[in-house]
Amino acid sequence: LQNTEAGPEQAYPKLYRRSFYALGVGLLAYLVYYFLAPVLFSVFFPKYMESIGLTRLFALTIPIIAFTILLDAFLDSLIEAKRKYIVKVSVTLIRLITLLILIYPFGITGVIWSEIIARIVGILITIILIEHRMRHTKQAT
Repeated sequence: LQNTEAGPEQAYPKLYRRSFYALGVGLLAYLVYYFLAPVLFSVFFPKYMESIGLTRLFALTIPIIAFTILLDAFLDSLIEAKRKYIVKVSVTLIRLITLLILIYPFGITGVIWSEIIARIVGILITIILIEHRMRHTKQAT
């Protein structure tokens, strides 16, 4: 966010609109990969055609990451180290718990779902922390 240099209060109103724009670009990238995966695998990895479904599932992280980039940068711009640690620790714990729950019954697919779930939880926690901080900032002024 280029406007964070001017202050979070000026960047905040555009944060979600730009994040959803990034999500749209990420979804487009995902769809392109989804439809090109069989062609790419037949050319580059013909012995692993059965892996296409797993890579398509893992590619769901593309739009999730795209949506998160600006939110993470905004939280970083607030110089909120404590809040950033909360996100990191929470995501790591969710990842470990979901791995323990999902690996045995689902194998590699469970690992991928664990990653997707952890990233989504990370987004939700980041949004909650940003909203809390911005509400606190508005009340202080």
